[in-house]
Amino acid sequence: MSEIVKQSNMVGFKLMDGADMGDILDIILDDNEQCDAELMPGGFWEVDCDGELVVDLRKISETLERPFDEKDFLQYVSSFYGRVSVEHEQIRLISEILMVSDYETHDPKKAAK
Repeated sequence: MSEIVKQSNMVGFKLMDGADMGDILDIILDDNEQCDAELMPGGFWEVDCDGELVVDLRKISETLERPFDEKDFLQYVSSFYGRVSVEHEQIRLISEILMVSDYETHDPKKAAK
C-alpha cells in the first residue's frame, strides 16, 4: 500500500455549535480573511485557514458583553490542527514551528513601545 503525503500550511479548529458560536465565527472570519467556515453534519463547525488563524478573545468578550477567555473558547473546541499558542488575549494557530524568540517578536506590548 502506498500513501502520498502532501505538505500543507493549513491550520484549523473543529468547533461545536452553540448559542454564541455565530458571534464567535463572525469575529474569527472578520479577523482572518483567508479563513473558511463550514457547518458539518453532526453540528460542528470546521474553520480552516492557510498559515495562521488568530482568535481575539478580547473582541469576543466585548461582543458577548461578558468575560470570555481561552478556557471558555476551549469548551467549544473538539479538535484542532496546527501549533497553538495563547498570548496577549489571543489564541493563535500557526503552521510553522516557532522558537521562543519568535514569540517575543509577536509581542504587541513591545511593538507599542
